[in-house]
Amino acid sequence: YESKHNYTDFLEELKNIEVPSSLLQLHTNLVNNYLSISSGMESISSENSDSALSFAGIIGARNSIQSREGIVEDIIEVLLDNGIQN
Repeated sequence: YESKHNYTDFLEELKNIEVPSSLLQLHTNLVNNYLSISSGMESISSENSDSALSFAGIIGARNSIQSREGIVEDIIEVLLDNGIQN
């Protein structure tokens, strides 16, 4: 339950960040990714104890977390291409 709220809170903050046009699509992908993770977390913590729904939530959250890594790598690449370094 707590993890779902952490993702939801972060998602709200993420949606309000202004980004340059070169990052707009990746930012949208990241927002949608966090929405998928949050949805998966909600299914996992479902109060109705539906094991099939919980299992689907686990798979969905796992897949979204894995794809998030690629999105973040793409964002880093765009930043580096534009001379922004960490």
